[in-house]
Amino acid sequence: MIALGLSYYVRDRIGRQRWKKLHRFTALAWLAGLAHSFGEGTDAGTTWFIVASAMVVIPAFVLLIVRHLGSSSPKPARQTKPARPAAQARTAPARAAQAPPARHEIARQEIVR
Repeated sequence: MIALGLSYYVRDRIGRQRWKKLHRFTALAWLAGLAHSFGEGTDAGTTWFIVASAMVVIPAFVLLIVRHLGSSSPKPARQTKPARPAAQARTAPARAAQAPPARHEIARQEIVR
């Protein structure tokens, strides 16, 4: 379980696809640990242990269900930018090619006014 948890920090080295496949075993290791604690632990039948385990298991189970149910729903269509009209497309490069006026020319225009 520790090795699976620490694999997060080397996921760029081992590749993200390989890390995702490896990460799937985290749930199996977690379930094996849970089964071990309920089957072998001396406090397995006590109320406090069942409540403490439920506090961890129920949210994880709900999130797992939400994740799997949410992935099958259709994703909203991406919005695309509207295309520029043809007239703007032709004039835009010409305007971009012109250099902005220099500071001294701006100052000179203000004096002339």
